[in-house]
Amino acid sequence: VGGVVTLVDTVRDEVIKTFHVGFGVEPQNGAVTPDGRFLYQPSYAGYWQVFDTQKEEIIEYIHTLGIGHNTVMAPDGKFVYLLPIAGGEGHWRRPSLGLPRTQPKEVTVVDAIAHKAVATIPVGAGPRPGTISPDGKRLYMNVDDLMGFLVVDTTTRKVIAKATMTLTADEQ
Repeated sequence: VGGVVTLVDTVRDEVIKTFHVGFGVEPQNGAVTPDGRFLYQPSYAGYWQVFDTQKEEIIEYIHTLGIGHNTVMAPDGKFVYLLPIAGGEGHWRRPSLGLPRTQPKEVTVVDAIAHKAVATIPVGAGPRPGTISPDGKRLYMNVDDLMGFLVVDTTTRKVIAKATMTLTADEQ
């Protein structure tokens, strides 16, 4: 038994369907392929589910070492980037299905056609929410303990820049 995911018509502001297929504990920020066929749905249980929206079933589980949290889909739908969070003590008490957990310092890259992890991108600290450029060439993301963001080249799968900010005396 787990969470649910709801399909919403955002034009009419209506619930179309609610899927009760065991989306794990506390479904988080998922992403859908551009054609609407597959949903990559993270769970606090430490994995992502690949949900086939036509068959209405989970077809794959992808494990990362952190807590499933943020998902970024490439605009062309070829890759999806899984950004697990490290979490705190409260997160670690949640069910994990016996999967190992660590403090992740990487983004997992998934081939969105084969639904398999193909690479990891070291980012130096726990990944936080991210977004991708319209051409899919850059992933912009925050990491734990950084007042700013990283820029990742999605072709080389490397961090190519770090933007940092400082607070003024009034902001501190």
